Amino acid sequence: MAEKDKKKAAGSPTAYKISKKKLWAFRIISLLILPLIFLALLEIILRLSNTGYETGAIIEREVNEQKLCYNNLKFSWRFFPRNVARDLRPFVFEKQKSQDTYRIFVLGASAARGTPGPEYNFARILEVMLRDKYPDTKFEVITVAAVAINSHVVLELVKDCARYDPDLFIVYLGNNEVVGPFGPGTVLKHSPMSLSLIRTNIALKSTRIGQLLESILDFSEKRKGGWGGMEMFLEQQVRYDSDDLQSMYDYFQRNLEDIYKVAHRAGADVIVSNVGVNLKDCPPFASQHKKTLSDDENQKWQQLYQQAIDYDTAEKYEPAITSYQKAAEIDETFADLQFRLARCYWKIGRHEAARKHYIKAREYDTLRFRADSRINQIIRETSENKTSRGIFFVDSVSALEQGSPNQITGEELFYEHVHLNFSGNYIIARTIFEQMAKILPKSIRENPGPVLNEEQCAEELAYTDFDKFCLLDYMLRQMLDEPPFTNQLYHDELIEKTKEHVKEISGCLQPPNLNNCLEQYKKTSQIRPNDWQLFYRYSLILSDKPADLKAAEDKLSKSIQICPYNPNAYISLVTILYRQNRINDAETILKKLLEIKPNSAFGHFELGKIYLVKKDYKNFIRHTAESLSLDPGDSIESYIALSLGYENIGNRNKAIEVLRKAVENLPEEKTAKGHVYLSALLSKQAQYSEALEEAKLALRIDPGQINEKGFRDYLNNLEKMVQH
Repeated sequence: MAEKDKKKAAGSPTAYKISKKKLWAFRIISLLILPLIFLALLEIILRLSNTGYETGAIIEREVNEQKLCYNNLKFSWRFFPRNVARDLRPFVFEKQKSQDTYRIFVLGASAARGTPGPEYNFARILEVMLRDKYPDTKFEVITVAAVAINSHVVLELVKDCARYDPDLFIVYLGNNEVVGPFGPGTVLKHSPMSLSLIRTNIALKSTRIGQLLESILDFSEKRKGGWGGMEMFLEQQVRYDSDDLQSMYDYFQRNLEDIYKVAHRAGADVIVSNVGVNLKDCPPFASQHKKTLSDDENQKWQQLYQQAIDYDTAEKYEPAITSYQKAAEIDETFADLQFRLARCYWKIGRHEAARKHYIKAREYDTLRFRADSRINQIIRETSENKTSRGIFFVDSVSALEQGSPNQITGEELFYEHVHLNFSGNYIIARTIFEQMAKILPKSIRENPGPVLNEEQCAEELAYTDFDKFCLLDYMLRQMLDEPPFTNQLYHDELIEKTKEHVKEISGCLQPPNLNNCLEQYKKTSQIRPNDWQLFYRYSLILSDKPADLKAAEDKLSKSIQICPYNPNAYISLVTILYRQNRINDAETILKKLLEIKPNSAFGHFELGKIYLVKKDYKNFIRHTAESLSLDPGDSIESYIALSLGYENIGNRNKAIEVLRKAVENLPEEKTAKGHVYLSALLSKQAQYSEALEEAKLALRIDPGQINEKGFRDYLNNLEKMVQH
């Protein structure tokens, strides 16, 4: 009966056999299609709920019924942790390009950006030249560059810019291929990856799902500090013969070729420049011996090297050269040796030999912040003789050499290792201009006549003695007297020379010369009424005098109105408002700053201070804690303030936790006051033994603490409490 029922069921109209094809189709749908549909729906939901951030370099905003394009301050979040993310240089342009406009995007890192004075970068000088030479054409020269980025990032930049009807891309790139994102010497948490994995990583972070996953991982990991400049890379040394370096060269070449392809598809030409660096006046940042050096060889090398240094110091350059050369026969890869040898050749006038060894010093430098010979060779190989594809190579290195004593680049054109002063930027701009004059549409370039010289360009951009002083003083205080520069040979000599130069320029900032600087700004601002960069610089010179603070505020407000995505303008404006005791206005500006740049440590910290004055402890804690997570700094006072904030809302355990972490993580010599406050909090918790230990620790770190009012009595009372 059972067998009969089976046959009957099998023959019923509702029973059927699934084919293998349908079965596999079902499996594929279950395993692939359905998850993809789920991910697509999740991505849509995340976007609709405004989770995540815009990843493009360019954001569009409607202003007075006109579509304007601005820099996206969140663009670099795909490549850097948010606490160290580098901002794109601010820019603004109309989305709709008029018929008489020639649009140029300048791509690169800090040298293209124009550090330390981006208002005077080669793009700005080039724009002045072009507008003077071809007044009937509206030239838009838009710098899309950021500190510490490399070709992996620039490839994404060119993709974004290609959507905005470019006529020309200018690429000045190569210094950060080792130390930038995904480079072998990066400080970011990237394991060595193939190029395909790097690009997959970047693409994933372009999705809201990828951003959500990243934020979860970031939350689970402790964020350590803000951007520490070049000092961050001290432990990231890469030898010239590293296998990872060879992979980096391959990736750089592929990225450049893909940059050209994107530009070509957009119908734009590309001018590609090789990269100049300071050879003569920038000693290596770090040196390493060859791996195969034996102990006996090392001992012999050290003897010869020290002997050479002794001769060198005594200005006996010929015997110094002989000893350096003998040491080099044992190990020539120690970069400092090559630089010392080059310097000796320079001193005796053998400049070609000096040049050879200055180049070797750069090649063997294991902190690779400068584009090396292979980088520049790749730039030339990928771009030379490709004019039929709209790719044009310019030899800026040769142009910089021609403008240098004995054709060896140095302090005459560079602030330090790679960043150009105004003269250096002028040479780059002039070199690019000469190439542009050959490729511009015939209707534009038929205009004979001279090109503006350096002095004329400086006048057009209001580059005054005030600006020379500010930029050089900034380099002295913020870069040259900090690691890794402090580790370089002849550093003291460099600092003294720079200080003398700063002092010399500062003498020009007294009346009537300072008044001349102000007049130059006034005159130029009337000629260039929409130049937000000019108004930003104008505000700096005005803010020097208390009587001109309101005028400085007006210039900054105008700069922000034209280009609202410039964080530095908001920071300067807040400082000016503080000086006028306009705290409420400063609060408004700080909130606007945090709207455009949520990861501004300055914005959070200053807003926290205002909330503290208002006794709004919850908001004080929120902003101060966020500020310290973005940039912990090395000041114990910030952590004490945060701890007191928690104490004021009755959360003493959290107050103690904040101070414990602070005294653990900050340099011990800066923590005495933190231990005192921690002791007081523990005492309130009746944890007298621990409180006494903290007080004694404060006294050991800072013996002068015993002279503080009441500290001795406090210590005695603690000892009594412990005894009881």
